[in-house]
Amino acid sequence: MVTENTADGRQYLFQCAKWLDSGQVDGKIERTLKTTAFCCLTTILHDYRFTSGRWELILHSGKNDGSGATTSNLNIVGYGSQGSSMTTNIYDNRMAKVPSASLVQVDFGEIGDLLKVRIEIDGNGEMPNYYLDYVELRDLDTEERMVSYVRKWLKIGCDEKNIQPFREFPVFRAAFEPLNVLSYEGKIKLTSRKERFLEKPIAYVRIFGEIGETGYFPVDFRYASELKQEVSFKIEAVSVGRIRSTRLYVKMNDIGNEIYGGMQVLQDIYDRRRVESVAVASDWIAEKVAVRESHHAPYRYVMAMSRVKCLEEDEKVKERICDDVGDIFLELLLSEMEGLSTKASKKKALARKQPQWVLWMTIGEGSTLVPRVTLCSVTTSVEMTIVTTTPTDMIITYRQKTADISMIIKVRIGIDNSQRLNYDPPDNVDLGDRNIIEIQKMKLYDCENGDELRFPVVNMTLTSESVYEFPAVWPDVPPIPNVIYIITVNYGKSRTNFDVYLTLSGTKGDTGLRKLINDDTAPFQEKNASTFELEAVSIGEPLTTAITIKNVKQSFKWKCEEVRVFDSETNLSYVFKFREIFTEELKSQQVSVSRLPDAI
Repeated sequence: MVTENTADGRQYLFQCAKWLDSGQVDGKIERTLKTTAFCCLTTILHDYRFTSGRWELILHSGKNDGSGATTSNLNIVGYGSQGSSMTTNIYDNRMAKVPSASLVQVDFGEIGDLLKVRIEIDGNGEMPNYYLDYVELRDLDTEERMVSYVRKWLKIGCDEKNIQPFREFPVFRAAFEPLNVLSYEGKIKLTSRKERFLEKPIAYVRIFGEIGETGYFPVDFRYASELKQEVSFKIEAVSVGRIRSTRLYVKMNDIGNEIYGGMQVLQDIYDRRRVESVAVASDWIAEKVAVRESHHAPYRYVMAMSRVKCLEEDEKVKERICDDVGDIFLELLLSEMEGLSTKASKKKALARKQPQWVLWMTIGEGSTLVPRVTLCSVTTSVEMTIVTTTPTDMIITYRQKTADISMIIKVRIGIDNSQRLNYDPPDNVDLGDRNIIEIQKMKLYDCENGDELRFPVVNMTLTSESVYEFPAVWPDVPPIPNVIYIITVNYGKSRTNFDVYLTLSGTKGDTGLRKLINDDTAPFQEKNASTFELEAVSIGEPLTTAITIKNVKQSFKWKCEEVRVFDSETNLSYVFKFREIFTEELKSQQVSVSRLPDAI
């Protein structure tokens, strides 16, 4: 939003709802935004003024070249915070000769604060199509004034694909958050390309959501693909919020009407008994509908639970915009949401250079230890190099520029015990008896490609044996959750002191080398089994376990019989059996997960 002269000026709205990312969708990192709307600040709503839904609209019609005139009647629908209202059969002779401006007054009634307006055409006369440039709006009660730009055609009854006989625009005022204008894209999976019970192979479709619905738009079944029997559509409308259902309005022949009447009786029985889990007409016209809020949205709505109009709805007044819209509909309710990638295709994506990652870490004043930072992908792990051990404004910097690592899924922070920070804490900081590193913030940046990963909530305090992993949060990929693994080690007793380090590897990377520590003073001497907790970003399904023995003071022999790993996220257990005895000559072993007969 841009505001000019806050005393008596205007506030301008520029909507985008698209990625600015070289790796997403079309790879653009710069976009030109056209003005969506603006409002006059001199008419901001006062407390003593209340709207009753009476509005004055000035419709600016046609293009400068004289095209865009219409003989169609207009329907104007207003959506407010407390309902909606329609005014029908509006026409002004000036719309037949353009460019022109037509003054229209509508009374939406008590619908609350006006949020969006839809203008529809009915296809009347010799010039059914219509070009709407922009609309001036004025609330006759509060004197609020705003302008919304449309700059689009309203078309009906032609053979072009993705036409729509309506246009919608948000109502923009300074004190309210405007709704977004979205390009809904979807596919309808037909039961058959031969719809024997339809008068015409055309359905008028409508999308319903939590905060309203779109207008009717035609979908021609003749465009369905031969193989998948899918027909696609694309329309522009103001956001309806979370989508709940999609309706397909059709005109049936006599046999089709009789079949539909039987399904209505069945639907009425289910509704009276509140049975919602049974689909009516699941193999009639369409199997499912999938709708996406443009290619920039990382998800889509899938509607596959079908129902028909019940008998009570049949008695209500039918809302319509033209004679082609039938009063019979198939409604498909939301059944699931699917995640979709918005990653740019190889053709559109800019050529990526070898990444050069830089990490900035803000530390606390009581820090003395140097963190060891490792960048982890599914297949590889690369350790970063600290630039200097002297903090600048309590920030230390790491770099990695020698190895080409694939997409980072996590950052592992351990302790580098080979060096210390070149930093003297202030006298008023109580260090206590322990050496620590207090990490407050982190930011990871690729200097070559511009990728940036932030870790907004860190605030971790690590000691000399601590290891912690932070999942990477990419724009279109949900972060991998952290999981607590319960490690149970069954072993034979040993009289020698030593430290046991373990690494779990799975389908999504590994945990790194972790020291097994619990509350026991000598866990591998006093008992035959010990349990440990290991927290890490999920490694998927565990595949291998590696054990390494360190800090042995004298010759030793230690028999580790098996390691059991319990995944607290999936509630599954994995067994790893070690065949060899650990000795001074054999201090490291790696084994794969046991098959079910071997694990029992």
